Amino acid sequence: MSRGERLGSAAIAAFLADARSALVDATGLDAFVDVCPSESDEGIVVVIHVRGDLSGVSWRIPVAIAARLVEVMAPGVEADAAMHELGAAELANILTGRGVGALAAHGIAAEIEPPELAVTGERGLVVVLSTELGAIEVGFHQPLGVAA
Repeated sequence: MSRGERLGSAAIAAFLADARSALVDATGLDAFVDVCPSESDEGIVVVIHVRGDLSGVSWRIPVAIAARLVEVMAPGVEADAAMHELGAAELANILTGRGVGALAAHGIAAEIEPPELAVTGERGLVVVLSTELGAIEVGFHQPLGVAA
C-alpha cells in the first residue's frame, strides 16, 4: 500500500478525533467535522513541517480560538496580537502532536517539527473542525510525487 493510499478517510477521521479531543482538553471548546472549508482567509496560519510520509500539516486558527487558549494557559494576562499568534502556534502543535499517533496507527510515519507562523497556507487536502468560536481548517500535505 502506498503512502497516498494510507492517508485515506479512516486515517484522517482518526487524526481529527484525536485533534478534537485535544481541542476540548486545551480550550474547553467542542468541535465537529464540517463538510467544507471556509471561504475566509481570516485567522492565524500555522504550519507544522513533518518528516516522513507527510511534508506538513497546516492550520488556520481563528483569533478567538487562539485567544481562548491564551486565557486558559495564562489566566488574567492581557493578550495582544503577539500572544494570540503564540496561542495559535501552541494549539497547532498540541493538535498535531495528538493527531500523529492516530496516523501512525494507520501506517503513516509523521515526525513533527516546531510550528511556524505563515502568511498563507498551502491548502492541500483540507478538512474543518467547527466550534462555537469559528472554524479551524487543517490541511494535510504530502511530498511531491505522492498520490493523494
